[in-house]
Amino acid sequence: MDSKKIISLVLIGVGVALLIYGMNHMDSASSQIGELFGKTDNKGMISMIIGGVLAVAGLVTFLKKKS
Repeated sequence: MDSKKIISLVLIGVGVALLIYGMNHMDSASSQIGELFGKTDNKGMISMIIGGVLAVAGLVTFLKKKS
């Protein structure tokens, strides 16, 4: 397997893991209690954005044909 394919699969895996982590963090009790008292917690949203970008970049790289 080509090294670009391996790197793209790793990017997809890390991106999906960050997406799941971000969703779990946003739904956690501590995050919701913090929001109740006005504390803004952007950690979950930032993790989801970075995870989405990494997953899309990995998918594009994986599906890109050699020229």
